Amino acid sequence: MAGIAAGLLNERLKVLEEVNVTSDFGDTTTEYHYKTCIRARHLDKAGDRTVINDEITYTNQKQFEVRFYADIKNTDIIEWYNNQYRIVNISPDRANQRKIVTVELIDE
Repeated sequence: MAGIAAGLLNERLKVLEEVNVTSDFGDTTTEYHYKTCIRARHLDKAGDRTVINDEITYTNQKQFEVRFYADIKNTDIIEWYNNQYRIVNISPDRANQRKIVTVELIDE
């Protein structure tokens, strides 16, 4: 297989980039601004049940397959179906011209 078939990329992901903003008083805050919109394919990722601080939590991770040249970094935020996701890992696959992006849901 050489590359990704365009018809498989049926999801649209909004990518938000991290921007450090300094106020008039010298305070620095981090904001996320719209960067780009990319096409992707949602891959199934099994969830885990873990114990954190004596509480059972379910990790909500998802994987997306995007084109290799997609402008995406580890510090970016992915928005998909009105939920925001933090990027956990980006695995490049040059042979198939794709990246596998693993994300986790950001708790509100």
